Amino acid sequence: MDILAAEDFIYDDLLDDSSYEEHEDFLDSYGDDSDYYHDHMHRNSEQTIQELFFHCLRPTLQDVWWQFLWPILTVNFLAFILITFVNHQQRLKRFTIQANEFILIISGYSLLINHYYFENFNQLLFLTVVIIMSSIFISILITYDIHDYYGLKFVWSTHLIVIALNEFIIFFITDSSDWIKLRPNLMLILMKSISYFHEKQFYSKKKKDLKNNDDFPAILLEYSAYILHPCTILLGIWHPFNDPKKLFATNQNLKQNFINSFCSLLLSLLFLLCSTCLIDYFFNHIVFEYLDAFIRGILAEDSQTSYVWLFIIRILRSYSIAIQFHYSHYFICYLGQSMFDLWKFDQQQQQITKPLSIEWPRSLVDVVVAWNIPMHQWLKRYVFQIMKNNLQNIYLTILATYFLSSYLHGFNFQIWTVLLTLGLITQAEFKLRKSLANFWSACVESRKCQYDYYVYDDDDDNDDNNYSLVCRHGHRNIRNVWSVRLTNLFFTILALFHLAFLGATFDGQPDSSTIENVWTVWKDLHFYPFITMTIMFIVYKIISFINS
Repeated sequence: MDILAAEDFIYDDLLDDSSYEEHEDFLDSYGDDSDYYHDHMHRNSEQTIQELFFHCLRPTLQDVWWQFLWPILTVNFLAFILITFVNHQQRLKRFTIQANEFILIISGYSLLINHYYFENFNQLLFLTVVIIMSSIFISILITYDIHDYYGLKFVWSTHLIVIALNEFIIFFITDSSDWIKLRPNLMLILMKSISYFHEKQFYSKKKKDLKNNDDFPAILLEYSAYILHPCTILLGIWHPFNDPKKLFATNQNLKQNFINSFCSLLLSLLFLLCSTCLIDYFFNHIVFEYLDAFIRGILAEDSQTSYVWLFIIRILRSYSIAIQFHYSHYFICYLGQSMFDLWKFDQQQQQITKPLSIEWPRSLVDVVVAWNIPMHQWLKRYVFQIMKNNLQNIYLTILATYFLSSYLHGFNFQIWTVLLTLGLITQAEFKLRKSLANFWSACVESRKCQYDYYVYDDDDDNDDNNYSLVCRHGHRNIRNVWSVRLTNLFFTILALFHLAFLGATFDGQPDSSTIENVWTVWKDLHFYPFITMTIMFIVYKIISFINS
């Protein structure tokens, strides 16, 4: 969901390319043409808040509302009202679950029709065939209690083949980008199919005869309703399969559900406006104008100073692009959170994303976990744990998990390189910080230490002060020690540099996913994360050698 949905629904339709062209012109001519610099900055200064509103904020809200938000909100609200009405009808008590499942199927498919039919009928037809075949195969496997291993292997292989077929169409049959829009839908179908199969097969082993409890039509309806649930079918956000009785328990606290849903929707729109308008305006009119003028005024005009400041400008530009991409992702996530709050089918559902943990992370591990919490849970439960038992090697398991995550996003070189690079840097940081934590007995690991408690200190002869405060890992230098704070702050700043590097390629340009663009962007930044990653591995090896 995360990367694909953000690009499909934000960058391709709403983001203006001119701002990035101006940035490139500015960087290319920096230090060579002072006249261009002054003209460029003067032109940006003439843009007022009023122009920002009429030329960016208002058009963005209008386009997103009518093209995207209005269908999702309307269909979900109507489906929610219908299901609530059905649940209160005593005459339909025997058929409540079946009626609710029909409502979800019709609602979800109506969203697909609205999204694909008028401009992408071939994609709608392909997606319809995939959903029908997946529903039939899953229902047959569960109804006739196919062996767990072979059934699961069949589900995995068929859906992976479908994803590969879509990529084959994209690269070899048609040059149109319309088929790219299917990537989040196909990924969601695979994720839901695997989780549904696990829930029905592995967590229903206490049922002696599955065929007597669930017949083919019941499973077909149940699975189809889960796949086509209108709150996620377009957004591509995974949610676990729930018992049908819990899934349709919508009358628990309607007022609170609507309030939470509305608040999440407002946050979603705020992130949208920041992504498309406000962040670009801030960096253009404050960072790239006033800060640059200030630095040029206090620093000497020599080639070395200009080169250093040019590199800093490139990092700041990359950081602005990364933040814009982050906020477009938050828009999708909080829109999904709004739908989750409305339905409230899982009272224990966590947040979909945690922006603060991403924009000011303790480590890149926090970013990986907080970026898309449902997908992280799915990968951990259905991929990581299974591969860990089969491979018996934690590093191969992590690499395989990142590889599969990249595959699910499609054969996109941009996403593949970002995810795999993120995996390597995260692993290097995790090893280094764990070795530092053990060497110093300090709370500097990638994940925050918790459960502080006191332990008896045998080395202290003072009877009144023979207890030490430690964390759950046994570290005695806990997080309130200044050296620990400085170390964690250093890795936070380093993570921000890495995020700027990784997010720099998501600039919304038509060729942003090509090998040439990724190479060019990273070359301009001198591939500095790979240098820091190498240094972290070397320091980790040195500390490991000292400890041995």
